Amino acid sequence: MKQNMRKLWTVAVLLLMCGWLYAGAKEGIPARPMPQRLVNDMAGVFSKATQAQLEDSLRRLSNTTSNQIVIVTVNDLGGYTPNEFATEIGDRWGVGQKKEDNGVVILIKPKTGLSKGQVYIATGRGLEGALPDVFCNRIVHDKMLPHLKHGNNYTAATWAALEVIIPVCRGEYSYETYQDDESIGIGGIVLVIFILLLLFGARGLFFFPFGPFTSGRSPGFGGGWGGFGGGSFGGGGAGGSW
Repeated sequence: MKQNMRKLWTVAVLLLMCGWLYAGAKEGIPARPMPQRLVNDMAGVFSKATQAQLEDSLRRLSNTTSNQIVIVTVNDLGGYTPNEFATEIGDRWGVGQKKEDNGVVILIKPKTGLSKGQVYIATGRGLEGALPDVFCNRIVHDKMLPHLKHGNNYTAATWAALEVIIPVCRGEYSYETYQDDESIGIGGIVLVIFILLLLFGARGLFFFPFGPFTSGRSPGFGGGWGGFGGGSFGGGGAGGSW
């Protein structure tokens, strides 16, 4: 009887240790930032100016549409897959608005000498229709990875993704319309840029390859941003590596 009890205790202790080891292997999801912010460059891949410009653009999007995009860079995924890590960020931080669950998490783990780079776009349930998995996959592979594979240009890759995702979140076009419009060719693109310059040039707004910058003033944070309150990330999205 005593021998059986000892065996049971041994098995229980081993199972408990295995549980601790498993939990320890999957630690590392960062706590929600305080004060809350939309750009969380924990890996240090962006300059301070880039962080400010990204934060300003994303706060303006949240203020005008209620859709929230969070950018997170980390040096280690802590045992999680990119999908799991980005989804956990969305859920634990509550990215998006309450009852809307209209958040997006763009996760970047930089490439190092010991590990490959990883990127993932995770969508809250409220935006899965606007940003389906196949469309997120296209953004990652067509817009982000080319910049990351050739020079690890994290700034260019991030702006390239946002230049597609932000207009979709604003309702300026759907992913189906974007797919159709992409075939207009170089001439059509030049015409669109020319029209935009005519429309906005008088206001002092200039368009650069990797994001909008207003001339004559430093970018500031948009007022009135209410912070996180959503969540409900169901595992939707897509990613890639280099």
